[in-house]
Amino acid sequence: MAGLEFDFVLYLGDPDEGAETVESRALVQDLDRYKDRIDGSGPMGPYGALVVKQDGKSLLAPRPDPVLHLITHLLKAVPYVVDGEAESILLSESEHGITVAGGADNVVVTFFAGDAFEPDELLLPETPAPMDTFGTQVVGMGERLRTVVDAVAPDLLTDGALAEFLELADEAVKKYKLEVERGIRAT
Repeated sequence: MAGLEFDFVLYLGDPDEGAETVESRALVQDLDRYKDRIDGSGPMGPYGALVVKQDGKSLLAPRPDPVLHLITHLLKAVPYVVDGEAESILLSESEHGITVAGGADNVVVTFFAGDAFEPDELLLPETPAPMDTFGTQVVGMGERLRTVVDAVAPDLLTDGALAEFLELADEAVKKYKLEVERGIRAT
């Protein structure tokens, strides 16, 4: 489990045309350099892909998807996962998805092709990560995405979904950490 990292990349153009990608941390650090190359004009906003790395090595190939939809749904899943439930997030433009299932102190992440209940193929078999690592990193992705979208396509944020689920996910992670710290939650 050491070194598991969750992030997203953003495509600087059309992913179907081989557009360059930039990891979210680098993007936010140098947003002025990239913001004119991010296409936020469509109704779904810019495209991105989930990145899962272990010890610096990518564990799955990027699957382009509208990044606002993807990260918002990951954020929406965090409180449920912290409570020990499983959530599946389907990509909107392919037959792929991710399942995150919570346990006492871990989350198990699976990336699949096909149906969530009967996958055709596991692209990332069940991979455990510490709950606080997963929650903290997903919240960080949400914060970085909000920064990027606010700079390139602020109209996409008017429905408030990203902000709402970011707040709920952050509260769930803070509550989890507090319960662990106080010995209320067994790890």
